[in-house]
Amino acid sequence: MVGAFGAGLVGDLAVIMIASAVSILLFRRLRQPVVLGYLLAGMAVGPGSGLLNIGIEEADIAAFADLGVIFVLLFIGMEFDLRQLRAIGAPAIVIGTLEVTVMLGVGYALGLGMGLDPLSAVYLGALISISSTAVTIKILTDLDMLQDRATRLVFGVLVVEDFAAVILLSALSGTSNLASQGPEGVLTVILSVVIFFFATIFIGVQIIPRAFHRLERLGSEEVLTIAALGLSFGVALVATVLGYSPAMGAFLAGVLIGESGVLDAVRPRFEPIRDLFAAIFFVSVGMLIVPSEFLGLIVPILLICGVFLLGKIAAAGGATYLLGFGGRDGLAVGARLARTGEFSFIIGKTGLSTGAMAPQLYPMIAGVTLITTFLSPALIRRTPGIYRAAAGSLPPGIDRAGSAYTAWISRARNSTRRDPVVRQIYRQTGIRLFLTTVFMLIVSSATLALYPYAGGIATLVGTTPEAVVTALIGVAIGIVVYPVWVMGRMGKDLIDLTLQAAAGEAPPGRTLARTAVRTALRLVIVAGVLGLLFVGLSPLVVVAAEGANLPVLLVGLLVVFGLAGWRVLHSAKRLHARFETVFTAPPEPEATLPDGQRAPQQFSNLPRYLWAVADSETLAEYVLPDPCPLAGSSLGALKIRGRTGARVVAVQHGHDMQTAPPPTTRLHVGDMLLIVGTLADLERFEALIGRPGAEIEDRSPD
Repeated sequence: MVGAFGAGLVGDLAVIMIASAVSILLFRRLRQPVVLGYLLAGMAVGPGSGLLNIGIEEADIAAFADLGVIFVLLFIGMEFDLRQLRAIGAPAIVIGTLEVTVMLGVGYALGLGMGLDPLSAVYLGALISISSTAVTIKILTDLDMLQDRATRLVFGVLVVEDFAAVILLSALSGTSNLASQGPEGVLTVILSVVIFFFATIFIGVQIIPRAFHRLERLGSEEVLTIAALGLSFGVALVATVLGYSPAMGAFLAGVLIGESGVLDAVRPRFEPIRDLFAAIFFVSVGMLIVPSEFLGLIVPILLICGVFLLGKIAAAGGATYLLGFGGRDGLAVGARLARTGEFSFIIGKTGLSTGAMAPQLYPMIAGVTLITTFLSPALIRRTPGIYRAAAGSLPPGIDRAGSAYTAWISRARNSTRRDPVVRQIYRQTGIRLFLTTVFMLIVSSATLALYPYAGGIATLVGTTPEAVVTALIGVAIGIVVYPVWVMGRMGKDLIDLTLQAAAGEAPPGRTLARTAVRTALRLVIVAGVLGLLFVGLSPLVVVAAEGANLPVLLVGLLVVFGLAGWRVLHSAKRLHARFETVFTAPPEPEATLPDGQRAPQQFSNLPRYLWAVADSETLAEYVLPDPCPLAGSSLGALKIRGRTGARVVAVQHGHDMQTAPPPTTRLHVGDMLLIVGTLADLERFEALIGRPGAEIEDRSPD
């Protein structure tokens, strides 16, 4: 390593850190995203600019960028709560999934149209499908837009996009022949990444928290910090050896550190490291860009930029509109997501390192990032005016039809006739179906992965490969038999619940039509459950068909389940339950006073329901204190939603629980209220009932 000014590593680091310091000072004063400053600083001091002939070599820059990627993904993983995907709500998950899928397709089609090879076209789709979380939060904070509904949706979508980016990053790394594998090969790669993700988290959560808690007893934050860094590079190494991206390994290590229970202890020590390597990564990425290439690529850059802005706004905004949030929120969500960022550079750097991506795509996406980041604040500020102009130009018939559709979907989504408990059952069932499928897929895939080693194991233990395969399949069946039963039970419960809800809302009469609908619902749910079982068990079936002695397997299973069936099922149940617990939020213990009495009900220790009702909203319960300003007044007169933003979904007076209470419902001291709202809404409600909290601002319409 010659290094800058012939000073080796010290010279390179000196140039990178001085450029970082100058850029952060300048862009802080300009109130612009620091990431943008790092990129421009790197472009200025890099070898491609020609401004400074200081001797930095491209190989050295790439090494710094690779190291920076690991640390950037580590810190993203540390702040990535596994339960965020559950708490953000179904709308954000649907919007994020749809818009990422659409942008992948748009980018792929655009790449082919620009003459790129199929794999580079896939990379282009991945580059423009992920928005910048850091820049988006910075812009919305500066514009004071953190509290409205569109921003809450945006934050949920960004969580989905981050998760999708990690999957894409690992699926694309080391897959230079991905384009020649066909759809089946691509699906296999993605499934293997998902299995590795969940299996690593599950296994790690069983080990890492206990290990870190033992280290914590030593009373040394230094030990925790070094152990966390060792874990990060260790998991990154395992991911690399298995053919996945080291960045994904670092991300998973960050998730495990976040789940270890010692995050608060190590965060203060990690924050300076985070800032250091974020600067190193983004400055290094900028140094890999040749500014003069922008002039020769200005047409494709502008083309990609235009397609990205239109596609992102249309995909995210259209999905938002289809879910009944209206055109105004749809356009706002699309505009607030319309910028590429850190994950685009990470994926692009991976493509360059593996040689799988066309080199010209890297400066192209850099140009798109610079343009969209500069345009974002103005675009977001002008979104209301753009919406008014677009809505005013629509024909009256289309405008009325759109308004009627939005109102209909919104009523269907927020209908007070649907019991919140029913919605919770649907949500929990969906989560459990997904996790149970992943659990079975992990067990089946592990069996498939061990299949090639059956001969070696047989030689080691002195038996035949067929006997080893049969034993492996028998163990796998013993593990998955309980999850299969759980899937069947959940399918039956889902059918009963859906038919009951459909019967309650269906108009009287038309018996034949109602019977046909009930039959169709049964078939759809049964087909869905069978499809999930097929996905989860197909690798196991493949191994059983190729190498197992089926008669011996059947007899062995009958003997084992006949002699110790309950013990096998109990062990499988415990293992499955532990897997589910890792990815779902456990209930918080209720606070108690020293004498065993219940603690006074405060915002911080309320018995909180474990799901989000919509977007990032929470369902919480309050008991009206004595005295209470609300006591004696009706809900209609109090205008709670207009004054706080929170909604009253149920009132319990004594033993009488009234869901969807009408405006005439009168409140009394001691009544328990179920309130839906964001954390800010609930704080305003606390202030309304006389507890210390945020000031109340009148949110009622004029």
